[in-house]
Amino acid sequence: MPVSRRLAAIASLSVTLWLGTGTLAQSVSEEELVTLLDQLTAQVEAAEAVALPEGSEGAARLALAERQRILGERQATVVQLQSGIAAASARILGVLPAFPLAQPAPALPTPAPAPDVDNARDAGPATPTPQPAVDPETEADDEPPAIAAIDDRPALASLSAPIAYNDRARRILSRPGAELRDEAGVHTPLPAFSVLYVFAEHGAGDALELAVGRSTRTADGWVPAARTEDWRTMLVMSYAPRPGRDRTVFFAQQEDVLD
Repeated sequence: MPVSRRLAAIASLSVTLWLGTGTLAQSVSEEELVTLLDQLTAQVEAAEAVALPEGSEGAARLALAERQRILGERQATVVQLQSGIAAASARILGVLPAFPLAQPAPALPTPAPAPDVDNARDAGPATPTPQPAVDPETEADDEPPAIAAIDDRPALASLSAPIAYNDRARRILSRPGAELRDEAGVHTPLPAFSVLYVFAEHGAGDALELAVGRSTRTADGWVPAARTEDWRTMLVMSYAPRPGRDRTVFFAQQEDVLD
C-alpha cells in the first residue's frame, strides 16, 4: 500500500476512534495522540510485511502487477531491437551495389517430329528437290575452317604469356569473317585487322587453331589460324571514313598506275 494511502487510513481510523469515544478523546493529550498514531502506523507496516496467502486476491494482484512490469520491459527491448535492425538494413542497402536483374533462361528448341514411316511407304519414293548449283571455290571461302575438338586444348587460364617471336610477343591480324571462340563455345565476331597476341597453337593443317588474347596478360579464346595473318611489322593501315578527307596521290602519272 502506498505511504499516502497508508497515512490516510491511519488518520481516518484515529478520527473515527476519537469521535466514537468523545470522553476518552477529550482526556487524551496531543502527545498521547501522536504516540497512538505511531503505534497504528507500525502495526500497519508490520501487517504489510507479512506475505499474502497463496491464492488470495492480494497475492494475485501482486503477481499480475509484476508480470505487467516484465512484459513492459520486454516490449521496450523488442522495439529497440527492431529500430536497430532497420537502421542496419538501411546502411547495408546503401553500401551494396545495384545488381542487374536475372535474365530468363533461353527457351529450349522444340525437337522435330519423327517421320511417319507408314505414310512414307504408301506415298512411294520421294521426289528429290533440285538444289541450286554452288561454286566449290565460293563455298570453300564461305565455310569456316574445321575446328579441332575442344576437350584436349590447354585451359586458357593456364596460358600466362604469349609465344615469343624474335624477342617479341607473337602477334596476328584477324581476317574478315574471323570469330573468337571461348571455352564455353560462344562465338564472338572479330573486327577485321584486329591485333591479337598468340598464346598457344593446337591442331594441324586446316584444323590449326590459335589461342589469342587482346593483351599480353590473358588469353581470351581460340580462332582458326586460316582466318588470321601473322603481323611481323610495326606498321599497319586500316580503312578510314571518306567524309572530310581529301584524296592522297600515290602515283605521279596515270601510266605508273597501269604499269
